[in-house]
Amino acid sequence: MPLTKIYYDHPFDFVERIAADKRYGGKMAADFSQAIEAAAASGFGQGINEGGRILMPKRRKIPQPWRTDNKYLQAVQAANERVETTIRTALAWDIIHRQGGTVEEAADAITKMHFNYRDISDFDRNAKRVVPFWVFQSRNMPLQMAQFVVNPRKLQQFHAVMRNAELALGGEEEGVVPNYYAESMAIRIGDIPFFGKGQTYFMPDLPFVALNNDLARLSSPVRGLADANPLVKIAAETVSGKNLFTDVPYQGLTEAPTWASVPLVEQLLKGVNLAETSATGRTMMRDDVTSWIETLNPALARVGRLAPAVNAALPGDPLPTMSKMDDRMGASLASFLGAGVRTNTEAAQRGELLRRQRILRDLVGQQQNLGYIQGR
Repeated sequence: MPLTKIYYDHPFDFVERIAADKRYGGKMAADFSQAIEAAAASGFGQGINEGGRILMPKRRKIPQPWRTDNKYLQAVQAANERVETTIRTALAWDIIHRQGGTVEEAADAITKMHFNYRDISDFDRNAKRVVPFWVFQSRNMPLQMAQFVVNPRKLQQFHAVMRNAELALGGEEEGVVPNYYAESMAIRIGDIPFFGKGQTYFMPDLPFVALNNDLARLSSPVRGLADANPLVKIAAETVSGKNLFTDVPYQGLTEAPTWASVPLVEQLLKGVNLAETSATGRTMMRDDVTSWIETLNPALARVGRLAPAVNAALPGDPLPTMSKMDDRMGASLASFLGAGVRTNTEAAQRGELLRRQRILRDLVGQQQNLGYIQGR
């Protein structure tokens, strides 16, 4: 059995193998055993405690991919748990083996930097019912703010590296860029083939970037619900009339997603008036309904991003359409594999213009109510 599999599945057997290996010896084995104990004492990771460890269900003859205990989601969660276990154990190993610290010191360090998802209050438990990843978000914000004060130079170095990378890789600067790109500290990396018509942007997936997103959403109480429980999020988007993640207003009828073309699904959607056929034969759905369905079942959103569009490029259709397969497949595949990339397509730019128009309209209305602007 490979050592990596022994490490993940039977960590203390891994320790015995190290102890028996003359290249490492008993001291290293003892330190590694203590590192594992420290990781366990810190409450393990987010995947186990906030995602919830999934118990193996009884075998079913008919696959049910919408359930949270299906084998595909289990495989993803197992991979996440392995990554988190490795990161937390590595920090404990550094403190115990390299710095000569104790198990308690290592556990405290893990709790400070990676959080303890088991040691939570009743308020945290109730908050998680509304915001599933509340524990991470509520702990990450004060941690990152403290890091900015303690280590401001590292943040400056990061911005310098990103700025230089954009200057080296980025193409011509575009006039309209979605606001949430800036919130995610995205940088231009050029016009990449198969990533869509427009500049491609890289979005670093780092804790202080999550802080930047959280602070931006806190500026609008409604946008703060972008990471809320799906039912709460749908209710908030219904009231606000916009996508809370992108802050872009819903437009109405747009191109139907890929999953809407599945046999019987399309007929069902049209039967309950959730989908329509345009004069040119294009299948259309309201974009808010599409978003709500995909919020309730994120697997459908992945299908929509990775698979071809339902409609071919039909000329003469006046209704707005989203970007086609050639505009999104490369970026969607890269995102699916864990790379944070987005392409500033015409659809993304149109959405940003709609967001700006709504802000301007609300501002004008506010000034009219205050009497600074007369008429309509």
